Amino acid sequence: MAKRQQVRDFNPYKALQPTQQVTDQYVSPGYFQMPQNEWADVARSLSGLSETMSEVAGNMQRAEVEAEIQQGTAQVDLMTEDQLDAALALQWRQAGLPEGASPLAQKSILSHAGSKKARHALEQFRITNLDRFADPYSTEDPRAAMQQAFEQLGISGFYAGNAASAVFSNQANAFSEQVYQARAARTAKLNRENLADDIYEAATTFTDAKTPSEMGEIRNNIVRMIEIGHEKFGFSGRDEAWRGIAAAATELAKDDLTTATNMLNELEGISINGRTLAKQFGPELDALRDQLPELADSKIESGF
Repeated sequence: MAKRQQVRDFNPYKALQPTQQVTDQYVSPGYFQMPQNEWADVARSLSGLSETMSEVAGNMQRAEVEAEIQQGTAQVDLMTEDQLDAALALQWRQAGLPEGASPLAQKSILSHAGSKKARHALEQFRITNLDRFADPYSTEDPRAAMQQAFEQLGISGFYAGNAASAVFSNQANAFSEQVYQARAARTAKLNRENLADDIYEAATTFTDAKTPSEMGEIRNNIVRMIEIGHEKFGFSGRDEAWRGIAAAATELAKDDLTTATNMLNELEGISINGRTLAKQFGPELDALRDQLPELADSKIESGF
């Protein structure tokens, strides 16, 4: 017969006692924030009770920050130059901004202030210097000059500096394009004016031409000017040739009507794009010929 194992006396009370365990009574505190809105403060206090309350608290906090950002950036838009400099130097009271804004709001305000200062200064730079850089004879780099002006603003700090740099990049790109377009247009106009002036100077030398050979040489010289202008700059030279010849005829007629007439007769046969000046400017040529005797007579009557 097997031996029975001896067991302890049954004690119902003792059997129901839970086993004692070590417990951690420390509860980590939440992040403390100064209450900015009593309802938001209540929502934050209750946020640990449920995901819904946590979401409500987060939404209310984001709304507070957005309100701070809107208020701060709106004030930046109305700041004087001194107030703007104070804001960039974190001197909130001197800038007229409320102290104690959230870090996110401060970052946005600094970024907005940096953008505004850079944009205002660089737009003024563009207005003031466009004519200077668009000069056909200018060799200055508009972007390098604007960068030098931008660096002199001294906008520092991570948020303000990055925002200002973004403004500079946009303004420099736009200014460079504006300058080169204006410079190209002015250069093209200058090239046309120079050709007309050169043809005028050449045509007035008819006063020294005594033989058909000498007149033909002047004519050939003017034709070369027109061809070179077309090769270098792309325009035909048609209008420029007419302006230079007409101005020369007007000037020559005051001293010698015959020379002016001979010059027109010689140069009206110049062909541009397959058509002579006589055909392209027929009515203008007839009107000029009718005007030349009047110019000669007025010179005689005036005694000069």
